[in-house]
Amino acid sequence: MTWRPCQTAAGSRWHLWRGLCLLLLLAASAVQAAEVEFNVTGVGRDLARNVERHLEQLGLASRQEAQQQRSLVLRSARKALQALGYYDADIRFSLSPPDRSDIEVTLDITPGEPVRWQDTRVTFTGPGMDDPLFQQVVQQKGPRAGDILNHQVYEDLKRELRQQALSHGYFDVAFRRQKLLIDRAERTAVIDLELATGQRFRFGPVAFSDSRLSDRALQRLIPFAPGEFYDESLMTRFNRNLLDTGYFRSVALVPTYPRGASADTAVVRLEVDLDDNEYNRVSVGAGYGTDTGPRVRLNWLLPMVNHHGHSLQFATSVSEPRREFTTEYKIPDGKPGTDFWSLQGGYLEEIFEDNQYRQNTAGLSRQELVQWDWTRTWFTRFKREQGSIEGVPDESRPSDAFFITPGISFSRLVTDGGIRPTSGHKLVVDLEFSDPAMGSNTEYVRLTGLAKWLLPMTERQQLLLRLQLGMIWSQDFNQVPVSTRFFAGGDQSIRGYGYNTLGPRDDSDALVGGSRLMVSSAEYLYRFLPNWQAALFVDHGGAMDETTESTDTGAGIGLRWLSPLGVIGFDLANAVSDDNSYRVHITMGTVL
Repeated sequence: MTWRPCQTAAGSRWHLWRGLCLLLLLAASAVQAAEVEFNVTGVGRDLARNVERHLEQLGLASRQEAQQQRSLVLRSARKALQALGYYDADIRFSLSPPDRSDIEVTLDITPGEPVRWQDTRVTFTGPGMDDPLFQQVVQQKGPRAGDILNHQVYEDLKRELRQQALSHGYFDVAFRRQKLLIDRAERTAVIDLELATGQRFRFGPVAFSDSRLSDRALQRLIPFAPGEFYDESLMTRFNRNLLDTGYFRSVALVPTYPRGASADTAVVRLEVDLDDNEYNRVSVGAGYGTDTGPRVRLNWLLPMVNHHGHSLQFATSVSEPRREFTTEYKIPDGKPGTDFWSLQGGYLEEIFEDNQYRQNTAGLSRQELVQWDWTRTWFTRFKREQGSIEGVPDESRPSDAFFITPGISFSRLVTDGGIRPTSGHKLVVDLEFSDPAMGSNTEYVRLTGLAKWLLPMTERQQLLLRLQLGMIWSQDFNQVPVSTRFFAGGDQSIRGYGYNTLGPRDDSDALVGGSRLMVSSAEYLYRFLPNWQAALFVDHGGAMDETTESTDTGAGIGLRWLSPLGVIGFDLANAVSDDNSYRVHITMGTVL
């Protein structure tokens, strides 16, 4: 056959030949698209699936090809069965009748008695032969006598031995013998390995590239000492230490070591390539709420003020009911990125219903990472607050008061990573107190707690739970400042109600705030597109005191955009106790 007309004809004849060519190509594609389906019977699900995976790799595309390749089909099926320990299987091959539109190969298998593990013999030679690390790997990854043979167990054991050796500094590790001995007559299998460990390397000198951070500060970030045995987990911690400081845009650790080293030359030299972060980092955020109007947030960070690694941060947020400015100066001390001293200052002005106050603050804190990834913060805050609480008698209003409030805070954040985690939890507990003996105008003890859980339900569905609790103890609650009391309502509390509009009221219906807080929330999230989620939520609770136990419920629907900068949320919330009250919230931030 010649395709010359497709290449040389002109005019209408060219279009005719081109159409014929396209038809022939489409027909050929249709033939190629036909696939043979496989049906495996007589064995369990795992065996059947393994056989099917092997057969699908053959790429059979026609009835004739399936019949001609019958022996290849049977060999592939036996190979799949033997990989899982069945060496004496009986396989019957059948092909669907020609009058059926589909092409199906059926393998009816009688598996027979399997081969079982009998023993695992692993010999270690070289300087690391007595290292308990290797015996632990054999105990954890080696097969148990009597279990059905699985070739993957054999491969996993070899891979784990090699990986553990390399991650602990045995860079010259090699197998001198690696055998899987199978006695088909006795139906037994034995692993026979010999691993030569080679020398275990030690950490040597660390060389850093140029950085604004001083060499002394950089040396404090190294979690190992020269001469200490190499451990990959220490390398990971070192990399994390550098990144957690926030000083660097990128970090690259480049180890070098000689091959075939002796005990004297088994040293890892480490070069660290650092790319300093920008001198200034500015971020802007925005939001909207029916109760708060538009909100704007600006953050300015100087991650490295000097070569000692001090940092300075300014932040401001403005909305109709709230204006805030804060500054913080951090001095690293202890574990990199987590332990530091901090000096804070700020101004806060807030108005809601008929209550308003202005607050000037200064503070000193010490933050450190403790056990189980908890962050502990000791702090002392100095606050001067000017304000009024509508409904509190004039003679007892704390219109201008000064407070010194020492306290302690614990927090823990665990996620599966990134700004858009799929699972995790956040826990925060905060305790502070004030006492006239320290110079404060009044005494009180305030305890608050926040817990959030992000639970994966399926690949597309998540459940977000939130619980906020608080309590204030004071002999004269009228003297407790406005900023310390509890109120509820708003996009971070009970959606559907106005910002800080829920709480105990006096006989004249003036909002005075509560000494107790309990707010819970459940939110169902469904991802219908890669970067979009639909939300259904219910919030319940309120602020209360010892005599008022009122609670409220808000519910609504929402939309979440999983943007590169974080989660941007759009919520329409209804106050369940007031069916005519709907509020819109637009928020930006992280899930936890």
